[in-house]
Amino acid sequence: TGEYAYRAPQDVEYEVWYFPRGEGSKISKKTSDNNYAADEKAESKIRIVAVQGDDVEIDLNCDGNFVDAVELFKEKGDIGLKTNSKVITGPNSTVKIIVEDYGKVEVEEMTNFSISRYISSHDGITADTNLKLGEVNVQVDRRYEAIDFSVSTPTCIAGVRGTEFKVKQSENPVSTLVSVLS
Repeated sequence: TGEYAYRAPQDVEYEVWYFPRGEGSKISKKTSDNNYAADEKAESKIRIVAVQGDDVEIDLNCDGNFVDAVELFKEKGDIGLKTNSKVITGPNSTVKIIVEDYGKVEVEEMTNFSISRYISSHDGITADTNLKLGEVNVQVDRRYEAIDFSVSTPTCIAGVRGTEFKVKQSENPVSTLVSVLS
């Protein structure tokens, strides 16, 4: 299973293949409807499992319409995220995101964070995320061979293959702090 996002200029049918060490397997097939097309089962593999505080907003559909994550979490529990969904936390508010069985991301207060790409296989994941401002703590499971998790900021890209690390992006002055914790 996996996920791939693509904005098609017209209706097209496409397939996405994953090639771990020479063996190919199809991970999704969908007909575009001029929207972001993705394997919906894969989207639910990235989910918010905890919301602390009272000031968290998320853009679930990547359309600029933010919803109150605190109320949504109270109503529905876990919140599935799509590629390019955004999470913004305010003062004294945090979010915990689980990325399948492969890892977790803790989004700290006063943070603007999104997941830009996510592909999974039986060997591991490739996840590219964006941190515009704030702090995230990332823990990636070392048991899997093919783990590639990156956090892009305005000034750098931090990537790991199975460890725990923290990325903090500040605005004034513009700076990025990357700490490897284990």
